[in-house]
Amino acid sequence: MNEETQLVHFDQARQALALASSIDEVKLIRDQAEAIRQYIRQQKGSLEMQNQAAEIKIRAERRAGEMLREMDLNEGGRPPEKLITSNIMLPVTPPKLEDLGISKIQSHRWQMIAEVPEAKVEEFIAETKAKSDEITSRAILGIAMKIRHEAKMQTGNTTELPDGLYRVIVIDPPWQYGRDYDPFGSRVGSPYPEMSVEEITMLDIPAADGCILWLWTTNAFMHDAYHILEAWAFEPKTILTWFKERTGVGYWLRGETEHCILATRGTPNKLSNEAFTTHLKVKSSNHSAKPNEFYELVEKLCGGSTEQTHLEMFARVQREGWATWGNQITKQ
Repeated sequence: MNEETQLVHFDQARQALALASSIDEVKLIRDQAEAIRQYIRQQKGSLEMQNQAAEIKIRAERRAGEMLREMDLNEGGRPPEKLITSNIMLPVTPPKLEDLGISKIQSHRWQMIAEVPEAKVEEFIAETKAKSDEITSRAILGIAMKIRHEAKMQTGNTTELPDGLYRVIVIDPPWQYGRDYDPFGSRVGSPYPEMSVEEITMLDIPAADGCILWLWTTNAFMHDAYHILEAWAFEPKTILTWFKERTGVGYWLRGETEHCILATRGTPNKLSNEAFTTHLKVKSSNHSAKPNEFYELVEKLCGGSTEQTHLEMFARVQREGWATWGNQITKQ
């Protein structure tokens, strides 16, 4: 496919998007634009052509987000609409997300993209093209999350999150196992309130430009963790595996490891040239508590901590030099 043919396809896609009146149509345009972008990338086509496809994809995601915002597509749906057949009015149940082939995380992402003012989207696209950088939905999501956080700060609706934006964030979510905590049995479950994957996805992440995020997860939620990072507009880089030197919780297999995904947004600075591996061997202590050696690694790799730069969410301990957020914090 030559560039002239591609440009014709892009023009047709723009026209189709302008005329689209249903989420099905908009999603199809979005999916086709993404497929073309991936094809151009695989064929080592020009960045300009990749960005043309990415721009259509983002505009389609914004349009879909606007439509989704007007619809309640969760379980139960909206009150049924009425379809007139002859003289009889029959209820018509609106489609749910699964009917449209849209995941809850996609719906959340697209609605966040739709929250970004059009002028800011245009400014981002123009600046990205001028710098010969890649246009991505992740970057637009980063803008959306920053706007949302700043709005919460102005209204005071911060759910007691510390002020400001942070360049290093550690998050240990209370994953939802759906079972009662049993310290004498399999011990699958948590001795504290759990959150669903959707609730974790909806968290306000106060990330500064160039942020390094460390997301703790277990084997059971590794797949979900990557989708959550995508929804938060972070790009996974590597995984740190903690070997606990003792048998832990588990249903099918008792766990001896836990994982922490290192992800970034923007271009953060790596502040240490010291060589760190993906293996942390430290004996575990209390349920869910992370070892001091982990925080020492983070501080060495990402720079010394201050309460203005480093944040731990769902913290268990008030750590010196860190801002902390959580409902079970004790002093170090």
